Amino acid sequence: MIQANLLRSRITFFIYFTDIFINKTFLLYRCTPFYKFEHIKFTQYGKELHNFITGQMLNRIPLVCDNGEENDFISEGKVVELFISKIKLSNWNGTNGMPIGVEIKFKPKGPAKEQIFHLIFLPSIVSRDFAPENSPFNHYPVILIKAPQRLANIAIEWFETRFDCRICRYRLESSHLKKFVEELANISFTCDDFIQTKPFELTFTIPDISEIKNIKLRISLVDIKRLYNR
Repeated sequence: MIQANLLRSRITFFIYFTDIFINKTFLLYRCTPFYKFEHIKFTQYGKELHNFITGQMLNRIPLVCDNGEENDFISEGKVVELFISKIKLSNWNGTNGMPIGVEIKFKPKGPAKEQIFHLIFLPSIVSRDFAPENSPFNHYPVILIKAPQRLANIAIEWFETRFDCRICRYRLESSHLKKFVEELANISFTCDDFIQTKPFELTFTIPDISEIKNIKLRISLVDIKRLYNR
């Protein structure tokens, strides 16, 4: 019973995760192909990752620690639940599989409320990245992470060790942003009024000016299309 309460991991082959993308900020990472990542072992992977995170936070496994409030937040809390599953997204037509989600329910020490963090692994939609049948490799080149950096680093270390891959921050080039804006400009305005009122937002970080942390630029879809057509 104690063990069951300490660790609750489950598998759901298709789960609607759409709401986790709304009004949230994710860090972007890139990843090399996973080696011997099997979808039928999601429950096992969830247990292994849960145990690894718990061990790191209890200092059972050596890890270089950063000082700061975030590190205290992680070291004084515990993982209540962790599960890995495929993500069901509407209109997702990728032929290289479904996105994979890791959901971590975390309880900080004290009266603080339970929090939920996510790692989202997006499969490649480029045909040249498709793995041949019976290949031991699975390619999830882009990862979205919403979690404290300390917790994210622990999870990343486990994935790199377990599946012989390399994960690092993904720095978008201006050319990538240009293509993204071009795609938005080509959106057909057949969606409802609520969607059309949602602006496109770009955040620019200013590392060398202490008085300004970042600059946010919000542009409506209508204005984006107007600028693109000039």
